[in-house]
Order: sequence, then C-alpha cells, then structure tokens
Amino acid sequence: MHTNKLTTAEALQMARKALYSQYEAGEAHVIAEMLLTHILDLDRLGLSMAMQEEMSMNGKETLEMFLEALKTGRPVQYVLGMADFYGLKFKVNEHTLIPRPETEELVEKVLAWVGKRPLKVLEVGTGTGCIAIALKKHAPDLEIISVDISSAALKLAAENAAMNEVDIQFVSGDFLDKTIWARLGEVDIIISNPPYILESEAALMENHVLNFEPHEALFVTDNDPQQFYKAILAWAGQHKRTQAVFLELNQNFASGTLALYTAAGWEAVLHRDLNDNFRMLTAFR
Repeated sequence: MHTNKLTTAEALQMARKALYSQYEAGEAHVIAEMLLTHILDLDRLGLSMAMQEEMSMNGKETLEMFLEALKTGRPVQYVLGMADFYGLKFKVNEHTLIPRPETEELVEKVLAWVGKRPLKVLEVGTGTGCIAIALKKHAPDLEIISVDISSAALKLAAENAAMNEVDIQFVSGDFLDKTIWARLGEVDIIISNPPYILESEAALMENHVLNFEPHEALFVTDNDPQQFYKAILAWAGQHKRTQAVFLELNQNFASGTLALYTAAGWEAVLHRDLNDNFRMLTAFR
C-alpha cells in the first residue's frame, strides 16, 4: 500500500474491507466514508466527486493509522478526535462522551419550546458542550451557563464553543454539591443529559462504550439512577424562576423519574427516542 498508487475509490474500498471484520456492512461503509472525508477534508459530496483522484502518501499513511486504531475497538469519533452533532462539528476525547443522535432530539424539544425568547438556561453536565453550543447556535438570544465536574471536559467544551463561535459560560463544579448552586444564579430552563447508568448495568453495555468512554460521565456514584434528577428537582424547589426542565433519561427508570416530577407538581411527559425507548422527559410548571 505504501508503494502503489491508490485512488480515493480504492482507498474507500480498502477501508471498507478492513472494517468488515468488526462492523456490519452498512456501518463499515459509513465509518470508511468518515475516515476519508476527514483525511481529505471533504464533505460526502466532495468525496463522491474525488473518487478517481490519487491519494497522497501522507493520506494513505493516515488511513492506515486510523484503521489500526479502530482494530482496538476504539470508537471512530475518538480516533478522528471529532464528532458531528446537530449539523455542527465537535472535538471529542477520552474525557468526554461521544455526542449521540438521540440527544439531538432533546435539543429539538428545547428549541421548539424556547422559540426566540431571550431566556436563561442552566445545563447540568456539559461534556463536549454539544447541547449548549447547538442551542446557542440556533437560538442566539439564549444565555447559557453550563456546569461540569470535569475540568478536562470543560476545557474541551470551551474549545468547541470557540470553534463554533458561540459564547457559553462554563462553570467548574459538582452540581450534586449544593454549596455551588449560589454561583449559578437564576435560570428559566434546566437541561441535562447527566450520568444515569448503574454499575450493575455495565455488563449489558457495548465494549466500545465501556472500554473507552469516561465512566464518570456514564455512571451514577451512589447506585441511584435518579441521583441527578432529584438534585435538579431540589434546585427547582429553591428557584421558582425555573419553569421548564428537559432531561435525557435511563430508559429503565423513566417511569420513576416521571413519578418524581409529577409528585412534585410538575406537568411531566415522557418522550420516545429514535429507537422507540423512553429517553427524554419534559416538565413544566
């Protein structure tokens, strides 16, 4: 491969074949395209128009390096250091979860409710910053403050905000520690995709998630899947300006989360995701 000339089409086919041992054919095709569009700095249309062009030696070596990295089971987004979310590009690394398509649905629901109102939003657990940045990009009049316990995640989120040319206020702290709440001010909306997986559920998770994504962003710390939802409810109990809550959920405990908010007097509704699982809760008062 190092000595023979290789067109983009041949490189794409080679990448697909290399990936077939690990992925279903359809997924292998998608990942192969992701690798080539990243290496060549093209979109999918540009890639389709460059099929007969010869790849540079550097491009071929980069492709080989990516394919070797993928053999370890490392997610393609970590291999590339980039992920797509809501039509935007985000840097990702081992300190942050990879943005999921299901979370885009949460962004949709917030944007539909907000409209063009200049509201203040608190995001609990920002990770890459993808939720806050997507909201600010599409509803620029929002004022958004995002809190996270991970300084490494906050550093990356700030880089993503700068890359996408939006202004978000990032705060370092553990939302479960009520002593930091005074630093967050008053807000109209809370949105969160917090840790919500029990350690007992780890055996059911896919290896590429369990082995590579940060456990502090996945797992609750006290074996309570409602840990963050209870804290958000307690916050709202002290901050009457907060009128809306948008949450991503553990589908196995969605009904319990619904019961929490309903019992506290909120008009709460569960919503199914792309895979027909109860993945989101919206609550208003």
